[in-house]
Amino acid sequence: MRPLLLVAVIAGIAAACAAPAKPRPAAHAAEIPAPIRAPGNGELLEALGPTGADWEEVLARVPPDRARAVAVTFLRQGGFACRAIVAEEIGCGDAIEAFAPVAPGATLADPCLRRLVAGWALARLEATEAGAVADALAAIVALPHPEQALIEAAVALVPPRDDRLRLRLIEAALGGGREDAADLLLPGLSPGAAAHALVELGREGALAHLGDVTPAGALAAALERGLSQQAALDALDRLETKHLADARVLAAVIGQAASTDCAVAARAALLLDAAGDAQHLPSRAALTDAAAATRALCVSTHISDDESRAVLRALVSADGFDLVDVDHTYMLEPELPDPDLDGDHDPYTRATRRHVGPQALDDEVLASLPTACVDGHCYGPTGTVTLSFGDGAGRALALDEVRIERAENGCGC
Repeated sequence: MRPLLLVAVIAGIAAACAAPAKPRPAAHAAEIPAPIRAPGNGELLEALGPTGADWEEVLARVPPDRARAVAVTFLRQGGFACRAIVAEEIGCGDAIEAFAPVAPGATLADPCLRRLVAGWALARLEATEAGAVADALAAIVALPHPEQALIEAAVALVPPRDDRLRLRLIEAALGGGREDAADLLLPGLSPGAAAHALVELGREGALAHLGDVTPAGALAAALERGLSQQAALDALDRLETKHLADARVLAAVIGQAASTDCAVAARAALLLDAAGDAQHLPSRAALTDAAAATRALCVSTHISDDESRAVLRALVSADGFDLVDVDHTYMLEPELPDPDLDGDHDPYTRATRRHVGPQALDDEVLASLPTACVDGHCYGPTGTVTLSFGDGAGRALALDEVRIERAENGCGC
């Protein structure tokens, strides 16, 4: 054999020995199973399949280390507006709305079951996670009546002094017509955010959270915008005479002194009087007609007895006036016998009449004056009050009669 040929043969044998052996095909190759993927946070509840009959038991099987993540994912999905509502009678013909029991076969496609699961989800979260479900919280606080439990749970989740989130949720609640839910969020606001809620969002309850420093400008803006009686009184009580140096605050208080609400007008008049401007007191009013005289008497009752007497002296002529007290008692049966001492031929009514002279303005007279007037109708501590005016001796306008009418209908409802 030639030398070169021998070398080639030896090299071929060496290469064959170094090459890996090819595996022989198995007669029955076994298939390797694919790994089983656990449901993600968004799929776990669907996989567990809670129903209206077993949802609490099923949710108890959610692994504790995954509960928060599952809760966040579920809340972000929304869909909690249950409309299966029934009316529950509470007596005297009144009823309140409540949610109907969830059907046993309901699934997570049913908003009424989702509402229950949402309550579970909110209970799994801490305040630090409120921002992660802000959209869900905004949707929950805007849910219509009779929803209350979910709203309270959502509000409880929001950390105090998180002004941005609280103000956002207040706006969302107002957008859904849930002013009650909006007010639940007020206690956690900082004083500055409370002032914003008061002025910009019209939440009167924010007055209680303004802090120790009186934001006179915010109070003036709120008064100009319009407040309920109690809120206006609260705002006026927070103002001091020094605040009236601000032209806007002064204008707001003067506006309140002209209020149709007797109590508010009196409080504003007293503040202005303390600042040296007494012209708004009822005793300084021009009693040119019955409306002006009625208002002056009404406002005076919220200032002092002396103020009321001063207005009365300007209205009671030498002829005096009549104080009439009419008691209507509508019971199931009239009292028998009816002596009809008042001459009205009505067994249900008793009337007393007293003539009052200009020097007899005692406590009984003061107690008969109106303390509130609405749309031409006045009211006192014990019933409706009607004032009649005419021409008196030496006066263009004189008080003729003060009539008080009180009634009991005997109905326990």
